Amino acid sequence: MSGPVRLTRDWPVGLLLVATIAATAAQAQAWLPEPGQGSLYVGYQYAQAHWTLFSVDVTGVKNGPYTGGPGNKSFEGEHYDQNATLNLDYGIRHGLAMSVKLAYITSRYTGLTPHRDRTGQIMEVDAGQYHGSLQDAELAVYQTVLRTPFVATPFVAYVFPVQAYQARGHAAFGHHLRELRLGATLARSLRPFLPDAYGQVRYAYNLAEREADHSIHRNSVDMELGYFVTPRFSLKGAASWVRTSGGIDWNRQSAEFKRYTFVHDALANERSWRVGGGAGYALTSHYSLFAAGYTTVSGASTHAMNTFVTGVGWNFATPPARRDSARTP
Repeated sequence: MSGPVRLTRDWPVGLLLVATIAATAAQAQAWLPEPGQGSLYVGYQYAQAHWTLFSVDVTGVKNGPYTGGPGNKSFEGEHYDQNATLNLDYGIRHGLAMSVKLAYITSRYTGLTPHRDRTGQIMEVDAGQYHGSLQDAELAVYQTVLRTPFVATPFVAYVFPVQAYQARGHAAFGHHLRELRLGATLARSLRPFLPDAYGQVRYAYNLAEREADHSIHRNSVDMELGYFVTPRFSLKGAASWVRTSGGIDWNRQSAEFKRYTFVHDALANERSWRVGGGAGYALTSHYSLFAAGYTTVSGASTHAMNTFVTGVGWNFATPPARRDSARTP
């Protein structure tokens, strides 16, 4: 996540490439940019969901024209997202950094059970066309507290909507809720066993503002293994675990689900496992490319998403960083 560096197989310097891959998931990193240095990532994300995953077995259960199954899966139309993301990381001082993230969301639903408004009309976002909106911004601060034998970096982040947007319907742009996010990342190289590899684990706790008499608590763990095939080219594998409480389970037979159907996405007690992998390539010490794909392998009260992400990263140094570099012998 730092600025211009020598491209070498030495693992701490190679973290430039680690950051380009990790940016695909827009997650906090253990290694932070040096003071006055930063990275800007511009990404494109395509996501598609074929299955809705309920909290109970829905085999044979009818929902209008659709019949549930197998298991907790139910096909209830196709969900599509095409999004643009912006992620800026910047080093404030040694071991302290900040980040700013912003997303523009376009979404589409095609199916026979669109959401309807209170008058019975199909909601515009579920009418089968793509609609777009700026969604949420995230401001975060990271502080490294340990450097050996692991790098440990706690963080705190605040997520908030940047404008009013549609938060209801299959093709809603988001939940339109403010969130406080707390967590930490642990990471280290795998030397001496694999000197060109690294591993890291991130835990995050999300507390969302109260919605429809519920307070949502979300726990997530993101795991990552990366390997530098060459000084410029790197690969990673990743897995993500999510458990949410305080909301509702997706079970059409329950009175609570029926009561809160209109906000069932925002209140979902999601449980999921997602896995994937990606690659990063440094064109120069300033510019890099990244790509990654993820899929849902199991879950409940959520959608089975298949996601592809790609983009470009730019590493830069501001005048304070250049002055510090000039003073370094």
